[in-house]
Amino acid sequence: MTVSGVEVTPLCDAVGPMGAAILRPLPELFAGSGLADDEPWTLHFHCYQVRPLCSGLQAGGEADPPA
Repeated sequence: MTVSGVEVTPLCDAVGPMGAAILRPLPELFAGSGLADDEPWTLHFHCYQVRPLCSGLQAGGEADPPA
């Protein structure tokens, strides 16, 4: 997919339970969420490669300085 002259490529998506990685109960981490103490939290991972299509762009979005 291309957005504003930048190519965005999805690399991986994954879904999985957090399990013991969360040291505090969910209701404490997300006050007001209505989650039960023993309710599992499913984490969704989304990773993307972002690459400018114009070779003259640098990290800050500025064009290469003149030589």
